Amino acid sequence: MPRAPRPPTCDGVEREAFGIPYRLRRTARRTIGLRVTREGLAVSSPRWTPEAEIERLILERRQWILDTLAAAEARFREFVDLRPNGHIVWRGVRLPIRVSKSGYDAVTFCNASCEVASRTGDVPITTLEAEMLRIARALLPARARMLAERGGIAIRDVTVGTAQTLWGTCSADGRLRLNRRLMMLPPELADHIIAHELAHRIEFNHSKRFWAALARLDPRWRQHHEEVRRYAVLLEPF
Repeated sequence: MPRAPRPPTCDGVEREAFGIPYRLRRTARRTIGLRVTREGLAVSSPRWTPEAEIERLILERRQWILDTLAAAEARFREFVDLRPNGHIVWRGVRLPIRVSKSGYDAVTFCNASCEVASRTGDVPITTLEAEMLRIARALLPARARMLAERGGIAIRDVTVGTAQTLWGTCSADGRLRLNRRLMMLPPELADHIIAHELAHRIEFNHSKRFWAALARLDPRWRQHHEEVRRYAVLLEPF
C-alpha cells in the first residue's frame, strides 16, 4: 500500500476544540503535550497523531485547561493590571497606575506610583516596556558586575534585553544577558537570578558544584529559588 503523504508540521497553527482555542505544533515527540499559559493552550504532538486524538485529550482535560487558564490570568493580575487605575509591581512593590490624558505618551516609575501620560487614556504598553528597558539597562549591568566582583568571578559583558522565556542567560565565554523584567522583582530576587547566572561561570550545568557556587554567592538561594517561581508569570507578554 502506498504511504500517505507526510502532513505539514503545523508549527503554530491555530485550532479550536470544545470552545478552547489552541496552537498546534507537530514535532518528533512520541506523546501529546499540553502547555497552558495566559496566552492560551499550546499543544505539541507527534507528526502522525490524528487530530481527533488530540481533541479527545483536550476534551478529557477540558476542565483542567480552563481552571489553569483562569489561575494563570489571576496570578498575572496579582502583579500587573494595565487598565487605568490598575497596578504594576516594581522592585517587588505593587504601584498604583495613575493615568492622565496628555498630548504625548510617557511612563514614570515613582516610589509610590506609576505615573502615565497617555494620548488615548489607556496605558501605552510600548512606552511602558521601553521605560522599563531604559531603567534596566542603566541599573542591572552595574549590579551584575558588582556581584561578580564580590564573588571573584570574571565576566566579559552584561547586556539587558527583552526575552520572554528566561530571566537571564550566561554564555560559555562570560557574557550575561539579563531580562528587563528583573526590575519588577524584589531586589533580592533579582540578585538571586544574577547570582544564578554568575554561578554558571564556575560550573556550566546544575551539578553539586554549581549549587555550591550559588550558595557562596547567595546564602539564601533555596528560599529565593522558590520565591522566584511565583513571579514566573511576569515573563509572559503584557
